[in-house]
Amino acid sequence: IAALASLGFIVVAPDYTGLRALEGPPGFLHPYLVGQPTALASLASVRAAQKLVAARSDGTCASGRFVTVGGSQGGHAALWVDRLAPYYAPEPELDGVVATVPPADLVGESNLALTQEIPASENAAAFFAASSDWYGTRPVLSQALVPPLDVDLPDAMAQTCDPSSQLAGKTLAETFAAPLLAAAQSDAGVASNDPFGCLLAQNGLTTTSVPRRAPKAPGYGVLFVLGEADSLVSTATERVAFQTLCSQGMQMQFLECAGASHTKVSAWALPEIIDFTRDRFAGKPLDSSTVCQLADPVKCRATP
Repeated sequence: IAALASLGFIVVAPDYTGLRALEGPPGFLHPYLVGQPTALASLASVRAAQKLVAARSDGTCASGRFVTVGGSQGGHAALWVDRLAPYYAPEPELDGVVATVPPADLVGESNLALTQEIPASENAAAFFAASSDWYGTRPVLSQALVPPLDVDLPDAMAQTCDPSSQLAGKTLAETFAAPLLAAAQSDAGVASNDPFGCLLAQNGLTTTSVPRRAPKAPGYGVLFVLGEADSLVSTATERVAFQTLCSQGMQMQFLECAGASHTKVSAWALPEIIDFTRDRFAGKPLDSSTVCQLADPVKCRATP
């Protein structure tokens, strides 16, 4: 935020649904990794910023053009802005998207998280708990989380952003309901579970049923950035997701930062992110030789 603002851009950090910054708690959980409310909150923030700038007494007017930049959950959110902007907010012009270490394939990521005890296993549990208010699945949450986690985990998430104490030391079998684990281990995968596999599929960019309407801005494109040493979002899974999204018509460039962990990627790739953002505002066409081309990890320009 600070880096982009220092370059003269008006930068908006969205106040996601359920994570209200002002006026106290909203009374429900933020629907973590649920695409629709996160994208709509982000787009609403763009509109709010335009109105705020227009209200200044010096006559300053904010352009209707914007680029979305996000990392991790924010990368997932940025890709959902790309998906839903033409439906929800067609009047501002989305010029491009930067998504760093995004869990674009929620089904693929969850298949791993429900068959191996990995850091993302806690994230999968958090998704089921946090999405329960949005989708009304709280009454049947025991079909995803082993009691009393179906009650204790949402309660903990209402109090803290780090509910890992509820999950510490628990095996997959002690965390996730047996039918959900069985689905993940089956040939059909976790998406075959009803209803929780469906929720994952509908919120994954590679599996959602929401058709994509390609933005029409000159030079529009998506920068998809991964980290070679990411231990939270599976780089192998997201390399496949990149190819899947390209096959669905998305114009994307790929970058993988050599040696970068999940939390380092956005900082190490900041020069590339800035250049990409400037090129999108300039309407510069993507280099056709790099569009939808996977590449080996490279030393990103801000790598220490």
